[in-house]
Order: sequence, then C-alpha cells, then structure tokens
Amino acid sequence: MPTVTLTITVSPIRSDYRVINILGDGFIGSNNKKVGARMKGQDTWFDDNLFGIPSINSRVYGSEFYIGYTVHQSRLNEDWGQDEVYAVVEVEDSGTYNSNVVKGYF
Repeated sequence: MPTVTLTITVSPIRSDYRVINILGDGFIGSNNKKVGARMKGQDTWFDDNLFGIPSINSRVYGSEFYIGYTVHQSRLNEDWGQDEVYAVVEVEDSGTYNSNVVKGYF
C-alpha cells in the first residue's frame, strides 16, 4: 500500500524558514507519473488550504517520489496555538493520498 511521509525541519540557512520534505513509497505501476502536492492545515470543522507546492518536474521513479520545498515558517501557521499540517499528494492515474500530520508552532 502506498505511503506518503511528511517531515518539516528548520532551514540550515535561515532559522525563520522551514524545509518541507515529502517522500512517497509503494507506488508500484506508477513509474514516471506526475506528482503534485499541496499543504493543508488540520482543523476540527474543516481543513484549511495553505498553499500548493510547485512540482513541475516531480515524478515517480520506480515506485518512489520525493518533493522538497522551502517556505517561510509563517506559511505553515494555520491557526492559533499549535499548528497541525499535512500534505495532500496526487499521483497521476493513481489517486490522492494524505501524509502524516506534523505538529509544531510555526
């Protein structure tokens, strides 16, 4: 079964930026298919659309893909208090998949 894993780390260049890493695995039969991603904020009533991640050349290689993107931490600030964010990934002809939720104070 395909999985999508999200990690968010502090940029090594500027501490007010975050590096978003999205890794997909298990996409058997999707070699060379296009991959698109967007970030969402998890909330009780509805999940906020935060931003899309430019992924012009993102494709599945073998059965895996990787998308990396750097943003100012304020783009991940989805509500008051602790933020809960996740990635929504669409793989061409394979469907839409949600990543794990990452919690933090952005």
